[in-house]
Amino acid sequence: MSQPHIVVIGSGWAGFYLAECLSTTTYAVTIVSPRRTSAYTPLLASAACGLFNFYLAEEPVRSKTRKCRFIKANVLNVNFGAKNVHCAPAFEDDDAVSNEKFDLDYDYLVLAPGCIPNTFNTPGVAENALFMKNVSDAMATW
Repeated sequence: MSQPHIVVIGSGWAGFYLAECLSTTTYAVTIVSPRRTSAYTPLLASAACGLFNFYLAEEPVRSKTRKCRFIKANVLNVNFGAKNVHCAPAFEDDDAVSNEKFDLDYDYLVLAPGCIPNTFNTPGVAENALFMKNVSDAMATW
């Protein structure tokens, strides 16, 4: 009998940590995310200030020791009845590849796509604050 397939949507703190902790001898684990790395968000501000290299503030989702499958894609829709996710490859520089949508079946689904910063309606925050959710955001401060 084949392993139950777990699809984890998102490679942030929750999705990445869960995928790391799941037993790949018990489950077939697939991570779907448009980002190929998981950021250590507490280190982003220090990297942006030049205290250390940017690559130290992120970890690749793919690894020789991690036995998870990684798909660089955006999830467009989830069909809970059919137990599949409809995806589009996340390659912004190649329109031909980005238009090749596909479905991915699952037995268990983990929704951990992340969130957007909350400004709590504080005047001026959205226009003047630097939000750092990933290394690209931290590098943009240079």
